[in-house]
Amino acid sequence: MEKRFQKTAAYWLFWYCLIVLLIVLVIIIPTAEGKAFDKSGDSRGLAATGMPAFILQAGNPAYSRNFAHPEAGCHWMGVSGQIFGLDGKPLVGLIVKVGGLLKGKTLSLTSRSGSAPSYGEGGYESVITDEPIASQQNFWVEVYNTEGIRLSERVHFNTYADCGRNLILINFTAVKATPSPTLIKKTATRTSTATITRTPTKTKTLLPSATPTKTKSPLPTATSTKTFTPSPTVTKEGVLPFYEAAKGSPLYVKNLYHPSMNCQWMGVAGQIFDQQGKPVKNVIVEVNGRIGGKPYIGLSLSGTALAYGSGGFEIFLSSKPIDTKDNFWILLRDLQGRQLSYHIPFDTFAACDKNLILFHFVEKPR
Repeated sequence: MEKRFQKTAAYWLFWYCLIVLLIVLVIIIPTAEGKAFDKSGDSRGLAATGMPAFILQAGNPAYSRNFAHPEAGCHWMGVSGQIFGLDGKPLVGLIVKVGGLLKGKTLSLTSRSGSAPSYGEGGYESVITDEPIASQQNFWVEVYNTEGIRLSERVHFNTYADCGRNLILINFTAVKATPSPTLIKKTATRTSTATITRTPTKTKTLLPSATPTKTKSPLPTATSTKTFTPSPTVTKEGVLPFYEAAKGSPLYVKNLYHPSMNCQWMGVAGQIFDQQGKPVKNVIVEVNGRIGGKPYIGLSLSGTALAYGSGGFEIFLSSKPIDTKDNFWILLRDLQGRQLSYHIPFDTFAACDKNLILFHFVEKPR
């Protein structure tokens, strides 16, 4: 009688444990995992769309003189840039939101990538105010898709009460989104089923099978496999113009075109010419270096600084002339970002009669 009771108790205990285990595996764990994933999804807001997320491009934000609206001059301050896909090509049709506080009031601006071709094929632009103002991390920019889903982190930036830095250039570049963890959850649920045996059954010990005979592995033959080396292909870059610094460049002179600033100014300017000596417009001029130990990137577009000629450009460097040795370099690109010149280093001098660095470029014969 006692043994029968023990068997009955063990039988019901087994089924009780099995039911509890199933409840844990089927209901409790998936629910907890789902809540954890939902929370992660809310904080990211990116992976669920299947679209790439965007991050701030290296070297951004960059500051330059307003070159897209020369008629506005210093009565303008705004943020602009481009958005690039995973293949490095500009993307059109994404929403760019700019916000912050302006004179105590909330600022909310919206533009669309591709709507401001002055900055490139994927260019956008938002005008913040009609004069440059100084602020610290007060304004921000974000990227959204057309469905209103945020695709980037909020990027805060500074502004300056400086006519040479009233254009804030902020580019975004795409990165692959992290794979959704829901697949892992489903896999874990299906593979975590446990089998419980009430009484162990005797398992037959398998006798070792006959020792397999060794099969001779074929020796490598002496015949060599041909490796295909693709022949060079002619790309669009192969027919792009390429420029070099004109003879005598750079030339160091006194700041000619900003007499009100006098010695409180240092910058790079010049023109770009084709093989026939005609000025070339719409070439991006990029200057990189370090100022005060911090990275600096300045951008301009040929044809926007008419004081230097119809193909003129100008980039503000500093509010005072400084001594540097091979600290800065200048480079030309087309509107798609393709390189049109070598990186050319140049020096600067702490002298009021050398605070304008004139660089002219000429197209090389093909």
